[in-house]
Amino acid sequence: MKDYLIEIIIISITVGLLELIAPDSVSTKKYTKIIGSLVVLCVIITPIGKLVNILDGNLLSQIKDSIILDSEFEKNDYSEILSEYLYEHSLQEYKSKIAEILDDEFDIPEHEQEITVFTSKNENGITVNKIQILLSGKSIFKNPYEIEARISELTKSKCLVLIKEK
Repeated sequence: MKDYLIEIIIISITVGLLELIAPDSVSTKKYTKIIGSLVVLCVIITPIGKLVNILDGNLLSQIKDSIILDSEFEKNDYSEILSEYLYEHSLQEYKSKIAEILDDEFDIPEHEQEITVFTSKNENGITVNKIQILLSGKSIFKNPYEIEARISELTKSKCLVLIKEK
C-alpha cells in the first residue's frame, strides 16, 4: 500500500511538471491536462484491476461451475420431460390407430372399446408386450378370436380381447 501511494504521488508530480513545462498554447495545455489526468486515473485504478484478477480466480470459476451445473440440470430435466411426453403421445396415437381399425374392420364404435397397451422400455426404445381390448355394449357379440388374430397380425404383439361385465 505504501508503494502504491508513493507511485500515485510521483505520477501526480510528474504530470504537474509536464503541464508546467508544456507550451503556452491553449490546445497544448488542454491536451496535456487530459492525458495527464488519464495517466493519474490509470494509476489509481490499477489496484482495482489486480483485485478483480484475485477475485476472478475463485469467484468467476464458481459462477462458471454453477452455470454449467444449472444448464446440465435443465438439459437433463427437459430431456426427461420430452421423453415422457413423446412416450405418452406415441401411446395415445397407437391406441387411436387400434381403435380406428376396430371401428373400420369390426364395426366396434370407440365408446364400446377400451384399449390398454402394455409396454416395456429397453435400450432399443419401447416394446409393445401385449394389447388388451375390453368390449362392452353390442360389441360383446363380436368374435374375439378374429379381433385377437387381426390385431396380433398388425402389431406383432399378443392381443387379448375381454368382455366387460355390467
